[in-house]
Amino acid sequence: MTSKATTTPRAIHAELATPTPTIPSGPRLNPQVPDDPGGPGTRVAIPNQRRPGAAGLRTVVRWFIVVVTMGHGLIHLLGAAKGLGWAEVASLPEPIGQAMGLAWLGAAVAVVATAVLLAVRNRGWWVAGIVGVVTSQAVILTSWNDAQAGTAANVVLLVALAYTLASHGPKSYRAEYQRRTTAALHESAAGAGAVVTEADLAHLPGLVAEYVRRSGAVGQPRLRSLHATIHGRIRSGENAPWMTYTGEQVNTFGPMPSRLFLMDATMFALPVDVLHVFVGPAATIRVKLCSVVPMVNASGPDMDRAETVTLFNDLCILAPAALIDAPVVWQPIDDTHVRGIFTNGSQTITADLVFDDGNLVDFVSDDRMSTSPDGSVFTPQRWSTPVRDYRSVGGRRVATYGEGRWHTTDPEGHYAYLEYNLDDITFNPRTSPTGRQDRRPLDQPGSEPGEGRTDLRSNSEVRVGQDKPPVLARGRAPFLLSGALVVVAAIAAGFSFFSPSILTGAPVAIGCLRGTALVILVAGLPVLVAAMTRTAHGSARGLVVWLGTLAYLLYQAVMFCFATPVNKLFLFYIAYLGLAIWSIVVLLRNTDLLGYRARLSPRLPARFIAGFALTLAVLNAYAWLASIIPAVFSTEPSTLVQDTGLLTNPVYVQDLAIWLPLLFTSALATWRRKPWGMLVTGAMLAMFVLESIGIAADQWFGSLAAPLSSAASMSMVPTFTVAAVISAVPLNLYCRNLDRAL
Repeated sequence: MTSKATTTPRAIHAELATPTPTIPSGPRLNPQVPDDPGGPGTRVAIPNQRRPGAAGLRTVVRWFIVVVTMGHGLIHLLGAAKGLGWAEVASLPEPIGQAMGLAWLGAAVAVVATAVLLAVRNRGWWVAGIVGVVTSQAVILTSWNDAQAGTAANVVLLVALAYTLASHGPKSYRAEYQRRTTAALHESAAGAGAVVTEADLAHLPGLVAEYVRRSGAVGQPRLRSLHATIHGRIRSGENAPWMTYTGEQVNTFGPMPSRLFLMDATMFALPVDVLHVFVGPAATIRVKLCSVVPMVNASGPDMDRAETVTLFNDLCILAPAALIDAPVVWQPIDDTHVRGIFTNGSQTITADLVFDDGNLVDFVSDDRMSTSPDGSVFTPQRWSTPVRDYRSVGGRRVATYGEGRWHTTDPEGHYAYLEYNLDDITFNPRTSPTGRQDRRPLDQPGSEPGEGRTDLRSNSEVRVGQDKPPVLARGRAPFLLSGALVVVAAIAAGFSFFSPSILTGAPVAIGCLRGTALVILVAGLPVLVAAMTRTAHGSARGLVVWLGTLAYLLYQAVMFCFATPVNKLFLFYIAYLGLAIWSIVVLLRNTDLLGYRARLSPRLPARFIAGFALTLAVLNAYAWLASIIPAVFSTEPSTLVQDTGLLTNPVYVQDLAIWLPLLFTSALATWRRKPWGMLVTGAMLAMFVLESIGIAADQWFGSLAAPLSSAASMSMVPTFTVAAVISAVPLNLYCRNLDRAL
């Protein structure tokens, strides 16, 4: 038997042309079923299994591009500084006019914004990227002899933009999947089904009826559609290497069923896109390498037959309630086996269902097809998909793990070629899926309406997925403000570090400011972006570090505005300060304190952490007051700012007026395990670690700039380095006991 298919190596075609995204199998799996702890409306977690390496590799590539792009954007500040007359830049000897200086500044903003948006996985990053590439290359061309090396970074960014267009643009598999699922769900929504009753199970064999009953179908509306996301791994043979994947699928049921499946895999360290389309009686599978190079394009009667088996497998495992109205002829075999003969269009296939204690534990069919080495010939081969790990939510139960198996006759045996983990499932979804496979958890910014909760109204929308309570309310404001802060702070710190001639004031103050700017660039902003990303994925640890990093950046913004004589960056410093303040206000306003409290482990050593924070606050206050009190009651109070060129010391002001009282108060609340106190204390610990690193750096640079000044000392570098390490210990204990209470 043959089907239309491109010629392709078996390692590619067998792995990608035949997998099913339904729950596949292994040995007879233990079908233990936990009770639904809360009845309808309760969300129960699917075990948090380790996601495959496909996302890990792409994360490395993404962060490589982020780092290159961020550095590339900051370098543009040199051209802006020279063109605007702010500083002489020896590395750019060619003249740059004021208009071009503004163009260099615009390019810097666009490229840095691109890096930030890409780092936080904002879908609109490509817009800033296009603007950044165009403006960057334009200004580079005007100073080609000096800046031509920047073209290499633009090429890297351009390749990333091209891949984004190919993988997510209007001609991509993702776009096609989105269009098709939107249409399929729209059609399925038109025929809302009645509630299932016991009478609807009367025509089913006893084993099947009991399984459907245990699935929670009775009393629920009939299933019209489902949307599921999965992850796992797949291979072409018993001894072949595993390939990791994530997947997303939509099924609709009724007279004209459909099955649409999008797989996002990695093979040979390169991304692979796979699209299964089975609408009506016809099925196709297409595969592209890097979203560009076609690898597989298979269709035909044999493909239709194989996908019909998969469609029946979906019905039995993911949507047992839909078996009530499915075109199946049932033949009981014995006390644990039932044969189902399923018809879709011109295809009729057979499968044996195996039950144990009322649960489906295996699905076996001889009507699936294996492929020849060149991918052009399909041969019938026994295929099975045992399942396990049933979970219940809102009265509906599904298996969440399984393995797909091919059975061999020479020698007789079998091997697992597919491992499957169900991440999320929505029954009767109201809207089409987003098509994104970035594994965003429920109830986080960007989720579609209704996600993350059980809804048993007329559409019976039920989701199974991560049950961690959200730590952040829906909304983009915290992300937008902090993203803008990253861009502005990067520009302010970048100019301050790379163009020191812009700065004015005492040499020691300039040196200290450059040290602070360096830490902001290499530690503060990267940590902020990483924390935002983790929070977007539902991490409570990310929220704490996000808040602490904002506090650190606010502290430094005060120093930029009040410990630095007015210079050409003054407006940038003001914008930096304002964004830091409002980022904290909005983030706190959107924090779900109840959700955060639910993430705290009872084992968190609250009193140890509170004691450390109290000690930190008292020692800092003592150190400052020991210097301030003698000075202010002396005849020369100005000794407090000796050699700094300042009229007052903003460190003393903000520490004694704001930060130390806040730390002391939150530590007392932490001692009593008050949620707000524990949140603030954790954030303050993160802030103190960054601040200790920053002090070590500013003392280093300040001492190099003015070796004889009393305002900076090289001896303070190891002192604050050790302080950062010591402070990291309670912070680590704190973070290790977050997200463990569930």
